[in-house]
Amino acid sequence: MLKTSERELSYLTQEQRTHLLADIQSSPIATQMTQIIKICLTTGARITEAIDLKGAQVTNHKITFINTKGKRNRTVSLSEDLYNEIY
Repeated sequence: MLKTSERELSYLTQEQRTHLLADIQSSPIATQMTQIIKICLTTGARITEAIDLKGAQVTNHKITFINTKGKRNRTVSLSEDLYNEIY
């Protein structure tokens, strides 16, 4: 097998983030989707990692992701605002 270099990470611009969050507002589950998207954008989590979160994984302004693709648990800090919004 040929080795290839890793792709460079890319990020949404603030305008793209704003547009994404605005588009979600028409959904019947807008509140939950907004929280999931904010968790993904803030922590770099995959959508399934954010959807599968349990309350016990959110503690003291931190989220611990378990059963990740890399098979390692990872803990990420949250802003006070996002913590208060999801907890």
